[in-house]
Amino acid sequence: MATGLPPRGRGDLRKALFLGGVDVAASAVGGALVGLAFGSAGRLVGLNRLAIAFLSALCIWCLWLAIFRANERLGTSRQVRRRWQASPILIHASWGITLGAGLFTAIPYSVWLLVFGAESVSGPVWGAVLGAILGVGRQLPILTTPFARLNAGQIVGLVDRWARQARTINLVLVVVGGAALIVSHA
Repeated sequence: MATGLPPRGRGDLRKALFLGGVDVAASAVGGALVGLAFGSAGRLVGLNRLAIAFLSALCIWCLWLAIFRANERLGTSRQVRRRWQASPILIHASWGITLGAGLFTAIPYSVWLLVFGAESVSGPVWGAVLGAILGVGRQLPILTTPFARLNAGQIVGLVDRWARQARTINLVLVVVGGAALIVSHA
């Protein structure tokens, strides 16, 4: 989430929701672009013809990561800049695209790799759709922050507090989602 951004709207609910909407929309764009890239690359190398074997191997790897490497983060450990010299709309759009893409932030859940795998075997159009859904899902909670009675530090603290449950959910999603992906390509 964009909890590290400067306060949106500074007490103006409409402005906060507008900038949060910019975050979510840009996140959909970032996710769609990555999904389009993975889907196009997968189509280019013929990954869709090997979908079952590819997804099976990816599921095994994601399951191994979920069980034996549950505390490791995937992706880069680099976050988006905290200090900006630009308009709030540009700041929130840039932040949204970066988070929606899912490639430029640390992600502690192996199911993320499964989503990239699904994008890769689905082709460019469905890859873009999956990426957009992922981007929106990742950034949608930003719209709740103007109503939250927690400050940014407390919100970030919830991530640590719910980490164990999130790891369990990751494991379930890898098993159920992986099986669904394999069956859907059979």
